[in-house]
Amino acid sequence: MYKTFDKVFQLIKESFPENEYRCYEKQKNLIKNPLYKLITQMDSQDNLIGFIATWNTKDFSFIEHFAVSSKLRGQGIGSKMLQNFIKYSLKPIILEVEEPKNEISKKRILFYEKNGFFMNNFPYFQMPLRENASPVPMNIMSYPEKLNKENFENIISKILKIVYCVKT
Repeated sequence: MYKTFDKVFQLIKESFPENEYRCYEKQKNLIKNPLYKLITQMDSQDNLIGFIATWNTKDFSFIEHFAVSSKLRGQGIGSKMLQNFIKYSLKPIILEVEEPKNEISKKRILFYEKNGFFMNNFPYFQMPLRENASPVPMNIMSYPEKLNKENFENIISKILKIVYCVKT
């Protein structure tokens, strides 16, 4: 997995703003965490096609990062990867998306909605993943159903504790 990690990290850098991922060492150290899992899809030449980085809690799976190689986007690969993940997940799935402020973020939200996810309209901020960074306003999407306020608050509490190491 460590050999593949470098390819995953390169795709993270290409696909996400710097404030939405950890520095290389901290991101790589996540592999040691038993709740964190990288699911990769490679082609026959061992090139990374895409990946899903997920946290598997007792109650839900949290997709922290999901990306497909920019050269291969728009070919249905992301939907196939996500549907395969959904198929084998026995728990609800939660993920963060940027607020719909531009065409890219609007397309991303539409992609998840087409794949069965629901937008949850409660205030949420992604905790800083880098030193001297600020929280990032985001939205939470869920599968297979929308969250009520109590479920939302319980899930966010667990995400803050497990993923962002915030003491609650």
